[in-house]
Amino acid sequence: MPNLKETLLFLIGFIALIFGFVLALDKADWVIVGLFCGSATLLVALAGVGPSKVKKLGAGWSKEGGGHFGIESHQPAESEREVLLKGEGDIGFDRHLPTEEEKTLIEEFSQDKPSPEIEKEGQKFIERAEGRAPEKRSAEDYYALAGDKWSAKDYEVALEDVYAGLALQPEDTRIKASLINLKALIFADIGLEQKAEDLYIKTIHLDPNFPAPYYNLGNLYGNQGREREAEEKYKKAIELDPKFKQAHGNLGVLYQSQGRIEEAEAEYKEIIRLDPQNTLAYNNLGSLYKEQGKQEDAEVEFRQAIFVDSKDASAYFNLGVLYSDQENQEEAEEKYLIAISLNPEHAPAHYNLGNLFQNQKKWAQAEDEYLKAIALQPKYLFAHGNLGFLYKTQGKLEEAKTQFEEVLKIDPFNKRARTMLEQVIKKLEE
Repeated sequence: MPNLKETLLFLIGFIALIFGFVLALDKADWVIVGLFCGSATLLVALAGVGPSKVKKLGAGWSKEGGGHFGIESHQPAESEREVLLKGEGDIGFDRHLPTEEEKTLIEEFSQDKPSPEIEKEGQKFIERAEGRAPEKRSAEDYYALAGDKWSAKDYEVALEDVYAGLALQPEDTRIKASLINLKALIFADIGLEQKAEDLYIKTIHLDPNFPAPYYNLGNLYGNQGREREAEEKYKKAIELDPKFKQAHGNLGVLYQSQGRIEEAEAEYKEIIRLDPQNTLAYNNLGSLYKEQGKQEDAEVEFRQAIFVDSKDASAYFNLGVLYSDQENQEEAEEKYLIAISLNPEHAPAHYNLGNLFQNQKKWAQAEDEYLKAIALQPKYLFAHGNLGFLYKTQGKLEEAKTQFEEVLKIDPFNKRARTMLEQVIKKLEE
């Protein structure tokens, strides 16, 4: 409804317009007539549109020259705002916003060897993320999905999910750092170690208080023989997270390989203090005691691992090795067989059982176990070597020759395999 100002503008403009026509009929100066008519028309237009609307039209221009002249931004009504917040209706779309509990779950689930409870809850989150449409997924969703694909060694899809998560430009520094860290893990797995190292360092610069990239750098340096740097990174990860069990464990393994027995023992015991259900720590501690000749202490630790988890194939395998060293072949065989029943893909258990059968001159059974070990690990040097020796003992020279050649493909400088191969070739030429 027009206000008083607009009514007055209209009346003045209308009178001016009439006066202009009168001047035109009296054949007045056309310039004066034009000024009257033009002014009158403008006043009438202002009255019809309203001065407030003219201001709004002009606001479409900005100093930078942007904006769309004559188009006003849509301001959602209260009901529309409610729909946008709830994520319902047809007005736009919103992504899943993870709760703090979900963020904590994702971080714990992404760690190496999470607890069974975290593993179970993490899988539930992954299922929910998979059920969401891509446009609804959050950066956390993509991180969880990428981690799942990485664990399954589906690196191509894992990288796609990582890039999708990063493309959302997450404001949360930790989730952004986690995505870059996961990208580095994938690169490390496919042999791009320098790129992986660069990404770990980038992650640390982005989030200096994030323990995971320090731990992963420690693993990378350890695999490269850079032991001092590996130790430094493991210690930094533990400094940031004193309860980082995997970092304690790998630092213990590093100490053990360097003969730093007391320090290794302290790390394994710290894991057990943090997590009394950690069977890996009991197995590592038992192996440390076995190396020191403390066989009774070693057996206690291996049995404790079995007490915690009766399906721990590694603990049965370690007991089998311990009993083999004690020449208790019957007990050793029993433990190897249990380990294999729990984990049929346990190549070392097949190999050790093959050795046990060979010592007992059970040739067919020994051959079968060596072949199973090789099928699981085609570059299992010792399995090829012992199978070659078994064939040589039986007079199967061609088969023996093949196995010793396989050893030399894996290790061209293996003197024992070369000596055995020369003996076999000499016999074949006789």
